Amino acid sequence: MLFRSFGRNNNGQLGLGDNTNRQEPHKIEGLPRILSVSCGFSFSACVDSDGVVWCFGENGSGQLGLGHTTAQNKPTKVPGLPPIRSVHCGRYHTLCIDHNSELWAFGQNSYGQLGLGNSTQQNSPQKVPVTNISLACCGGEFSTIQDNNGHVYSCGDNEYGQLGLGHKEQQNRFVRLSSLPDISSFSCGYRHQVFLTATGDALAVGYNGNGQLGTGDNTSRSSAVKISALSNITHLSCGRNHTMAISDKGQLYTCGYNGNGELGTGDTQKRNSPQALPLQHACSLSHGVSNFTIVGDKNGKVWAFGCND
Repeated sequence: MLFRSFGRNNNGQLGLGDNTNRQEPHKIEGLPRILSVSCGFSFSACVDSDGVVWCFGENGSGQLGLGHTTAQNKPTKVPGLPPIRSVHCGRYHTLCIDHNSELWAFGQNSYGQLGLGNSTQQNSPQKVPVTNISLACCGGEFSTIQDNNGHVYSCGDNEYGQLGLGHKEQQNRFVRLSSLPDISSFSCGYRHQVFLTATGDALAVGYNGNGQLGTGDNTSRSSAVKISALSNITHLSCGRNHTMAISDKGQLYTCGYNGNGELGTGDTQKRNSPQALPLQHACSLSHGVSNFTIVGDKNGKVWAFGCND
């Protein structure tokens, strides 16, 4: 995979060896074949075909896993990790799943988002006391994982009930969301998350001040609720304060904050119910703690809208 980057680069998060912003894609030199990529808040991480993790950008919380807190403007290998198959970035923390389905974490841990049973920042990778992990996603200051049995767990900041545990108590270890049905995937926003069920339904939980839960109101939830306006969904993704979904017919839906036009509705008004967009044959979505949306269609085209500062 040819790895290119563009956008803001004040902390070297583009990995181009400088701190100059780019408005067009530029090739990142010195990287082998890359299989997995994730972006946090002003930092980036990727995994190559040998399972090596490379990180670059802001590092004030140790989120690059390099054993120090110095920012890097070129891709740098993360030491102390076994071969990794996927990497996942939050606001200032990082999770990695290795080929033995073990979980590793590093970075900010003020809310217990690393799942280590404490709130101590970690500048180097730490093995998390969980096993058989298949999926992971990072929110702003919380984390969610799924094991090979399909069970979902979360930890970290829970101010708005975003952990989906039915309460708002912060957790520094992963706790199972026992009330969920069979879940096939999930995505985390800044303070909310969404779940895709095995039957194509969409569930949402957490902060809803901008309508990002898609429930037709602005009430936050601490237990996952069904987004009744959505069905036969194949993809779900969260931005910072908005949510995106794709149906089995390739129909794209968005809801939530829209101050930057990230909903693609042609205006900047919030929506608390999913809105269908006139974009045909959508098949993939970006996700992360961001105020923009990137969509891929079945013809190989990429569409982008939202914040472009």
